[in-house]
Amino acid sequence: MNIKEINPNTVVVTTSYVTQNQHPIVSVFYDEDGDLQVFSQEGADMEKVQLITFQQILTIDPSLLTIGNLNKGEQFYRDSPKEQWRKK
Repeated sequence: MNIKEINPNTVVVTTSYVTQNQHPIVSVFYDEDGDLQVFSQEGADMEKVQLITFQQILTIDPSLLTIGNLNKGEQFYRDSPKEQWRKK
């Protein structure tokens, strides 16, 4: 599925590192259950987990739309916001 086809109200798992501390997003994982997980370099810190909508995550980082096709089980990453998204 193209990432642009994701419903804007879809729940995204992220952390306060992304939403509050404005750390750059470096990892996107669309898991087998259909959950979208978006993290900064700190990763999935369970004490900092937050649920937001896909529209909200796009407001934080519109470059996510450049990923293109994203299928269940796939992960994309980058080392910094200046780099292109790469499939892992």
